[in-house]
Amino acid sequence: MKGMIHGHKFLGYLLALLPLVALLLSVSGARSKPSLAKVVRGINRWGYNILGGVVILMGFGLWYMVPGYGIGAPFAWVGLLLWVPVVISAKRMVRPQCDAVIDGGEGNSQMLVGSIIQFVCVMAIVAFMTLRPFSQG
Repeated sequence: MKGMIHGHKFLGYLLALLPLVALLLSVSGARSKPSLAKVVRGINRWGYNILGGVVILMGFGLWYMVPGYGIGAPFAWVGLLLWVPVVISAKRMVRPQCDAVIDGGEGNSQMLVGSIIQFVCVMAIVAFMTLRPFSQG
């Protein structure tokens, strides 16, 4: 169980770096440079879907296995609910703009706004998972 806890933490911190990189790339020119837009699209497609899915599955396993933190752990619910805007902003805001830039067009401010939403939500998830407010343990 300790290995699963450490794995969840490590992958969670790795996942927390992705929105920072995407935000920096969005600010530095991913709205007009196809090479940077490809990296941002990869972060939104592979990072959030694959790595995020693994972290969520490990979190569900820990939610079940760790004593004292059951299905009623509020910090886990907050983390799970904050993941929804990350996925929605990736699918509806950032990816279409990345595809437009890669196809030769220009991206608009939706890429930057979506990256900011992702960054804020993921940092809030990390804060809730680290601090565990409202928990008894």
